[in-house]
Amino acid sequence: KNTIFVITADHTQKSLHPEIYYDKIGYYRVPLFFYIPGLDQQKLEVAKDRVTQHIDIMPSVMDLLGIQLPERLLVGQSIFDNAKPGRAYNYTTAAYWIIEPGVIGELVHPSGFAGYSHVNTFERKEISVEDARVQGALLDIKAVVHYMNEGLVGNSLYRWKEAK
Repeated sequence: KNTIFVITADHTQKSLHPEIYYDKIGYYRVPLFFYIPGLDQQKLEVAKDRVTQHIDIMPSVMDLLGIQLPERLLVGQSIFDNAKPGRAYNYTTAAYWIIEPGVIGELVHPSGFAGYSHVNTFERKEISVEDARVQGALLDIKAVVHYMNEGLVGNSLYRWKEAK
């Protein structure tokens, strides 16, 4: 009673299902479960293929509690907000990644940006950087990288309205 269980993991290094987890994106697939004793779990239903990340935990808990945060993190989203499609950001060995439904963007310095279409991060196919979805992903990842870097430098990551 009065408890929300959040169950997750940190990276998937070894797996019984290498076809799912052994690619550039698959290494970062992790489970994310919410459990509230006594609550009908169907009320917590989220699409099983929704793109999420750990930074979505806090906004999701706040959403479950009915707390609206006027200055919450720019990056995280409640996984229970079906109006938002879900997304994830990652940084690996000099590349920033954005993963959205149907599009993966990879920003590599200094070579530029590459875009891929995908089905649940599988069957990736390179698509033109001129594609509107790729251009949108590029703007999004640049904004997030700037937000995080400036927030860390200015010690304003959690007070973004005060950032200079």
